[in-house]
Amino acid sequence: MRWVVALLAIMIAALCFGAWELLSDSCPPEACDSGPTVALSVPLPVDSAHWTMSRHRLDQLSEDATDSPDIVKRFARDDIWTFSTSGGGLEVTRWDGTRRRRMTPPLPDALLIEDITGTGSDDIWISGSDVRLGAPGDRTGPDGILAHWNGRVWERVPATANVIDVASVARNDVWALFDGKIMHGDGHTWTPASVPEVPMPGSLHGEAPESLLSDIIALAANDVWAVGTVTTSFCCDNWIHHREVVMHWDGHAWNLLDLGIRGLHFSQAVPDGHGGLWIATRRDGEPWTPIAIHYRGGHWTKSTLPRPDGYQSVQADQITITDKGRILLSATAYAAKDGIPTTVEYSLTS
Repeated sequence: MRWVVALLAIMIAALCFGAWELLSDSCPPEACDSGPTVALSVPLPVDSAHWTMSRHRLDQLSEDATDSPDIVKRFARDDIWTFSTSGGGLEVTRWDGTRRRRMTPPLPDALLIEDITGTGSDDIWISGSDVRLGAPGDRTGPDGILAHWNGRVWERVPATANVIDVASVARNDVWALFDGKIMHGDGHTWTPASVPEVPMPGSLHGEAPESLLSDIIALAANDVWAVGTVTTSFCCDNWIHHREVVMHWDGHAWNLLDLGIRGLHFSQAVPDGHGGLWIATRRDGEPWTPIAIHYRGGHWTKSTLPRPDGYQSVQADQITITDKGRILLSATAYAAKDGIPTTVEYSLTS
């Protein structure tokens, strides 16, 4: 009988807690379905590039699709590194033209990879997060992981951040984002970069405005780019994208650009292979087709990617450049009839 009474007490306590949470929550679940948006404005000329589209079942992605578990870094014809997470943990191998050797660093099995970059086979960086439940240490503290291969051994590099992106110029010249903040490394220490203040739009809807950088890439020592978005949050931690944030390092200082783009989230950038870059964007809260932003030779342009027939919204997930120089953009498309998602891959063909 005692266990029945105890069970009833637990059920009553759970119901009371749920009722209190619902009444005290200023954001009921139904309010999370939609929210205020910023009018879309992308005042850029149309790019001449052509993107081709293919659809895939979630379990049948092409070999070098962006959702593929393998990341390949080709530093030379006989120096090819492969990073794979398909086996439940990170596995690194190196092909030297004769045989493949295992080069896996001593990192947690539950490693969520954020970035892999490097300038050569003696300068490779891996960044990610330890996503184990009940990981040792202070669970409220930073769980970002940073490792560097120096040509002889893997070294764990101290980093006080949860999310880390790395852009390597040289072994003693490394740029990174620590939780969206630009840092510079000289091979020994990390120093916060001096960056221009991002002006907030005159009218902000939502709460907690912030300028958050989401990706950083290095094309040269005097040509480094960081991209992100000015956002505010509204009910249920949904986000309003107000304006783009694009910063450029010219070798002397970080400069802020204003492209006049409003209502888009700048999520990720990759080199275009010709001295420029492509940026993947997102827009939430309405039927949407991805727009890719292109910079090359001092000119900014845009490409609107095709939307599959029968789908009302396509959200870009990841843009990558393969070891063979192909630029791929993976996205999730939602059916207009039932909202069922499918994976879409876009490939830049010109």
